[in-house]
Amino acid sequence: MKILFAKQCSLACVLAFATTLAGAQQTTPTPESPAPQHHGTVVFSRSDDDPAAPKTAPENKSSVISQVTDADRNAITFTRYSLDVHLHPADHGIAVRAQLDVRNDSDHALKQLPLQLSSTLEWEQIRLVGSPSSELKFVATPIASDADHTGLLNEAAVQLPEPLAPEATLHLDLVYSGTIAQDAKRLEQIGTPPKVAQSSDWDQISPDFIGLRGFGNVVWYPVSSVPARLGDGDKLFAEVGETKERQQKAIVDINLTAEVSCSAPNIAILNGTVKPIQFTPGDADNHVPGIARTQLAAGPLLFQTLSLFMANRQKLSGNSIDAYARPGDEGTVQSYIAAAALVSPLLRSWLGDTPKSPLSIFDLSSPSDAPFEERQTLFTGLQTMAPEQLAAPMSHSLAHAFFQSPRPWLNEGVAHFMASLWTEQTHDRDTALAQLDEQRGALALVEPGEDAATGAAPQAQGPGLIANPNAIFYRTKATYVLWMLRSLIGDTALQNALKLYDPANDTKDSYFEDLLMKASVAQPGHEELHQFFEDWVYHDPGLPDLSIAGTYPSVANVPGTYLVAVDVTNTGNAGADVPVTVSSTNTQVTERLFIPAHDHAVRRLLIQGEPTQVQVNDGVVPETTATVHVEQIHYTQPTK
Repeated sequence: MKILFAKQCSLACVLAFATTLAGAQQTTPTPESPAPQHHGTVVFSRSDDDPAAPKTAPENKSSVISQVTDADRNAITFTRYSLDVHLHPADHGIAVRAQLDVRNDSDHALKQLPLQLSSTLEWEQIRLVGSPSSELKFVATPIASDADHTGLLNEAAVQLPEPLAPEATLHLDLVYSGTIAQDAKRLEQIGTPPKVAQSSDWDQISPDFIGLRGFGNVVWYPVSSVPARLGDGDKLFAEVGETKERQQKAIVDINLTAEVSCSAPNIAILNGTVKPIQFTPGDADNHVPGIARTQLAAGPLLFQTLSLFMANRQKLSGNSIDAYARPGDEGTVQSYIAAAALVSPLLRSWLGDTPKSPLSIFDLSSPSDAPFEERQTLFTGLQTMAPEQLAAPMSHSLAHAFFQSPRPWLNEGVAHFMASLWTEQTHDRDTALAQLDEQRGALALVEPGEDAATGAAPQAQGPGLIANPNAIFYRTKATYVLWMLRSLIGDTALQNALKLYDPANDTKDSYFEDLLMKASVAQPGHEELHQFFEDWVYHDPGLPDLSIAGTYPSVANVPGTYLVAVDVTNTGNAGADVPVTVSSTNTQVTERLFIPAHDHAVRRLLIQGEPTQVQVNDGVVPETTATVHVEQIHYTQPTK
């Protein structure tokens, strides 16, 4: 079960094995597409932050190099994607006409637009809508980036007839085409076994399966991003998160057409939304393919990437699940439906009696394929396992059907919180917190910390949890925050707030805090809620770092009782409200203590029986080092 849970919680880290391929891959035009029209010489380029980037063109190439900077790439926000997609699965082919709206969100005018695709796709034409001389010239340049499964992006530096002013928008009409086949070489280059690499990088267009996860896996639609490599800390994952945040208000519509020469697809999932397919049979005798069509009506992209799936699957439903299984996997689905029945009582007690929508499960090509989540859809290879083994990952996935939020820290945090509550229910609290602690080290590494040389507090705080696009924050830290809220106001108040949550009403940052304030008005921790949100949700000074500075037991006035003073020091950058527990030979007593950042605080606890141990924090509050501090008390009776 633990292995399954870890696999489910690492969906955003599928690329952690990957490295960049060396050299560009050539694109083969699809038969129904014209040959690519090149408007410039292709030369090699990298991020302007890369010290190894070539400063001059190769001798046998043009001396013209597009001087695209990372500032240019960061300046662009896509506000509309209207995609007319044509697929030719027999030869992995794709041809797209895209109408885009791009806005300059920088403080300077842009003379060119950097637009990127996967290295196996070729730019054919880029036009400016509504201009007399509408066709734009561009320089196509391969750049190294692990945002695509090939390790390379094909970047078009589009020359503008007039600079694009800050906050101004351009309407573009583009045509591009090429092939998208499964590519795992970037993983194999770093020593990943071929089978493991293929199960991670399964994106492809093929006759029996079409699966494109989008930016971060395969860049099948235009983007503008800063090149990032997997070996460069969390830069790639941060770039994926920041890109998703920047594009989340973009309006997307898709028209999809596929030429089918063998098994006809009957299900498509576009941006996590299940769509029916209209199929027109072909004429096999005359080699005329069938045509499969579907579309996605215009709607906001939200905090996700543009994804596209199409295959032939059989639908089976039960216990708030709609499963789309490969032929032969129909029996396996019953284990997932049974697992949903096991976890549903827990989800109902915390999130409400009725799911907002069914959880869709799309069966990938192999049981070993790495899972992927989008909205209320789980893409995974169905595995033959007992329901009890599937219950832990199912508690996470099914939570998305019961609770949905436009805010990543709530949408993902609540799902991970439910998974940890399932572990608590089926094992115990210590096991659940130990499982959460396995992710704390990664959180501590990316949190704002003090200056290593001077020991001074950070000059600037990190972005608050409510606005942080990094998955470590909106998954791991968000789960900790929900555990802390549980400790602060109790289960009942937190359950009531989660049940009352309405994503349509979450239009201001304080919405969830306001729900909690109303739900916890009679709870002891009610008065502390606003300060908690200021420190842990709206702002991010870092993490606390606690230690027990001293314990001072003494005999109390009542015979057999003792007064224990516990001095706790916090050298971290965030204040912490933690439980302090004193144990004796007879019992134990717990009281809460708030320790400000870079300060200390003392709590005196009265206990029956001679004190033997003190514990500070129980693992609920994340710290930069340990989250549980235990010290033995050696009390010496005073001499008379």
